[in-house]
Amino acid sequence: MKDMNFEVTNEKGEKINCQVLHTFVNNDINYMIYTDNEKDEDGNIEVLATRYTLEGNTLNLEPLINDEEWDLVDKEWSKVYEDE
Repeated sequence: MKDMNFEVTNEKGEKINCQVLHTFVNNDINYMIYTDNEKDEDGNIEVLATRYTLEGNTLNLEPLINDEEWDLVDKEWSKVYEDE
């Protein structure tokens, strides 16, 4: 799924193109690290994370639910980022 794109609609109804940077599974839960290519105040591209499921061709995104999930994603991204 890496290097794939998907589209989301924001609260203003605008379509935003996102790029998948990395996916992984932990305890039968699918996680995705992605970007919408927005930049933060320092000019760095923001990296986002979500849980996801695929139903046919439909991608369903779900928020991370607790600090443990955020820590898990942060550790995974650190490993991936160091390898590149």
